Amino acid sequence: RRTLGPESMLGSAELFTFQDKLRAVGQDVEFVYDPDFPILYTKRDLEVAQLLGEMLVLRPTAMKVGKGKKQKEVPITVMNIKELLKKDPSGSKNPLFYSDWYGGESFATDEKLQGGWAIVSKKPLAGSYSNTYADQSAQLLAHGVDLSNFRVDHANAMRRTAVEAVFDTMFSYSVTGTKPLSDKYDWTSTQASGGRQVFVGRFGEDGLVVFRWYPDHSAPSFGVVTQR
Repeated sequence: RRTLGPESMLGSAELFTFQDKLRAVGQDVEFVYDPDFPILYTKRDLEVAQLLGEMLVLRPTAMKVGKGKKQKEVPITVMNIKELLKKDPSGSKNPLFYSDWYGGESFATDEKLQGGWAIVSKKPLAGSYSNTYADQSAQLLAHGVDLSNFRVDHANAMRRTAVEAVFDTMFSYSVTGTKPLSDKYDWTSTQASGGRQVFVGRFGEDGLVVFRWYPDHSAPSFGVVTQR
């Protein structure tokens, strides 16, 4: 926290804040995580993260919903996050999700958030817009080389999954009040039906967009958020 600055840290304290804000709007939830999750990043990893405008995020493994005997533990999926955020923890009456076309898509119901720590870029990689999915993947490899030149211990730059992108976005928004990806999309590693890749973003007054796009296409608002 000292190295990154508090604005770039979404750890256990912020997870409790997220949880408390959800409870304040009627959602009985407890995020499940191992308090002994090791932070594998070195001080050099974190110094470079601060330099590049990245953040450190703690992702839970599951969540307990409900009270007393009715409480049950469920995985964190896109649809379960959407259900959890029926009301905006900030008190806004605007919807937090745009559309629900993906309710029948397996990626939204079956892809589970994996618990642990991740260093995540706050914005899509510069220069990754208006590129095909394959071109973006090549840029990720090049970005990994750039990270290696910084002599970090973790230089494997990857895409987020759809559930990671949705969770990180809602976690950050609920704690900070600022909407990440307000005018851009993160093209994720998750595949939807028809061979299309899921993208997440344009988090405006109509809510967070979760949709799909053909990997051989491109768009000026489509970039790639990196994680390592």
